[in-house]
Amino acid sequence: MFIELTEWDNRPDYLRAKAYEWCSVICTNYSDIDDGEKLLFLALEISFRGLDPQCQWTDVQPVQTKHYRHMADIVFNSGDGEVIADLLQAWATCSSSQRSRGLPNMCAKHLVRLERVDHASKRLRRLIIHTIGCLGFRPFERAGVEGFTALLERLVVCVDDVSDAHSRIRWLPLLLGVVRSPDGWRSLGYPHWELILELSVTGTLFLRDPIKHELGIMVSLEEQRDWDRLECWVCFGWSILRPTIDSVLESLERVTLSLLRQRPGIAEKLKQLLQRPAIGDVSECLELFGEIRKRAGLHTVSQPETP
Repeated sequence: MFIELTEWDNRPDYLRAKAYEWCSVICTNYSDIDDGEKLLFLALEISFRGLDPQCQWTDVQPVQTKHYRHMADIVFNSGDGEVIADLLQAWATCSSSQRSRGLPNMCAKHLVRLERVDHASKRLRRLIIHTIGCLGFRPFERAGVEGFTALLERLVVCVDDVSDAHSRIRWLPLLLGVVRSPDGWRSLGYPHWELILELSVTGTLFLRDPIKHELGIMVSLEEQRDWDRLECWVCFGWSILRPTIDSVLESLERVTLSLLRQRPGIAEKLKQLLQRPAIGDVSECLELFGEIRKRAGLHTVSQPETP
């Protein structure tokens, strides 16, 4: 019967929800069922194969946490990419009431152990990225930052993967959490520093304590002479640290000058960041950046024309 149901092209929601309830029954009696793994995988397929990750159920009967742990162990240990995608779809589809029962930590623990995501199907990769965004940084911090950054390196998340508004809102704080963690800025690869900059340019970000975190990271990168990542981070700093704050701009000015002497070509990128539409008057930032360019031996930045 299960196999026949997987062949339905347009399975109704009530059938999908009922199949998800079967997962609890299967897990409860798993040791007494012949081919329990096969039945569980078929029930997950009936429930979640073919759904959009953004789809949500609000009235589905939640699977008990102990059963979800059992399912997660069985599914991830199988190494079957499509079944893993079904389980991630289950987490994404069911209402947030299930996500507060220790499930985020459980999901994060299993995700950081995935090895072959660079060969994953488009569906699995999309669901992994969606799940990471929903979880946020904290569960992955508990699971291990180095393991998480290794997972990101295997995924190589780009701006097209997180282009919708909800994903941008989730992924920028998540990546900032990685960078701000003690070892995160050392292990996060350059492409994801670029992603931070791209996400900050396309959205609005309010930082509680930019002096403590962002400028401290700039200094560390400068000391390491890590010019690639420092370039992204200085551009990020100019992108968000507005309106002017004297103590912030003093440190930003020094690091920017150091970077411009190493890479004068980024002056144009910084100029474009400062001239993009923004809330408030940025003329003081433009004036300061012009002075920094002069000290670096470069031409001054022009003021944007007033419409």
